Amino acid sequence: MTQTTAVPQHIITAADALLGPFGVNIRQLLAAPASEPQQLTKKYLTVAEAEKYYSVGRWMIWRAARAGKLHTVKPNGNGRQGRVLIDKASLDAWLESKQPEA
Repeated sequence: MTQTTAVPQHIITAADALLGPFGVNIRQLLAAPASEPQQLTKKYLTVAEAEKYYSVGRWMIWRAARAGKLHTVKPNGNGRQGRVLIDKASLDAWLESKQPEA
């Protein structure tokens, strides 16, 4: 159940004055229906993206990656620094294996 509250008129007027010169119509944005959640179609995710889309902790992801349960890729080489990408399919499979049996 979601609860919505009306935005006070003075806030809308102030936002319109601030954002209007940049081409943003705040009244139109507020009147638009809420959009559907975006589907995740990427093959590889950053740790932050995995945290956000799957609602799991960063350290849980890192421990699974270190244990070899997730396929990871380092596009900038194998050094200690740099971005780590996680294969979405391996993350899906790992999370599915963590589901309790019914």
